[in-house]
Amino acid sequence: MSGQRVQSSFSPPWWLRNPHAQTLWGAMFRGSFDNVLREERLPTPDGDFLRLFWSTTPHAPDGPLIVMMHGLAGSVESPYLQGLYQAFATCQVEAVTFQLRGSGLVPNATARSYHSGSIDDFEHVLTTLRGRYPHRPLRSVGVSLSGNLMLLHLGLRGADSLLDRAVAICPPMDLHRCNQRMSRGVSVLYQQHLLRLLQEAVGRKRAIVEAAGYDVDAILASRSFREFDDRFTAPLHGFRDADHYYTDASSQPVLGNVQVPTWILTSEDDPFMYPDITPPASAVSDAVTLEVADRGGHVGFVEGFNRYWLDRRVPEILLP
Repeated sequence: MSGQRVQSSFSPPWWLRNPHAQTLWGAMFRGSFDNVLREERLPTPDGDFLRLFWSTTPHAPDGPLIVMMHGLAGSVESPYLQGLYQAFATCQVEAVTFQLRGSGLVPNATARSYHSGSIDDFEHVLTTLRGRYPHRPLRSVGVSLSGNLMLLHLGLRGADSLLDRAVAICPPMDLHRCNQRMSRGVSVLYQQHLLRLLQEAVGRKRAIVEAAGYDVDAILASRSFREFDDRFTAPLHGFRDADHYYTDASSQPVLGNVQVPTWILTSEDDPFMYPDITPPASAVSDAVTLEVADRGGHVGFVEGFNRYWLDRRVPEILLP
């Protein structure tokens, strides 16, 4: 049993070959979007709610439904998701973003947040959608943190997953190694930016978090992902500490159990992770294709002015 590793077709323009330029370009310079979305609040079994954002463009009622998820500290507003909404609308395919619990500017109702292994919320969404649309193909694209989350689901559930095709973009499949990478060199700047956004989310629901027994001031004083995860993410979600969380929530060990056709799109120069986080083909199941670019940064893959490779490649994979 072995998957396959293939060379990505992505090629950066000569003026945008630097991994940091690739990583930052879309967030800083991508144009505005005119996507019209419909929000739905989906109740959860523990008395909270999840936010779903549905595309409203014409689509085939019996066609595939694409479930999209964002990365750490992202939301439905993240430019890479907004670009994919437009790409799927062009193909007249319906897409819905599952905004991870507590992300975005609207606080959720409980202290609970999301993490890289929170597959129960994802599975709640999939089960709900399958109940509504028993005959439509369910397919998913997960970006960065949620790419790992989706892969963990696929590896743990195997043939029982409700998905029939999936794409993970730049997933942090080994959280220990990713944490090490984000704590070194220029990547520390990304960690500081993302950490500030995570802390702002905790601050927006200070009263709820304090009522659950957590020291919000200590959480806001965290100076690294590890400190934040030790003080908040891990204990809140049932892990002993950050190391326990990083071990249990990493998808890399279960990729040999994936039974759903799955593509992992990543790049060798991703500043969020080391190249060895992408496993060899021999360590994944034959349902998995590792599509690796030499360059592309983290969720960058910018081909030129207002041209993004992911907007082409992801529909090519999910829509045949």
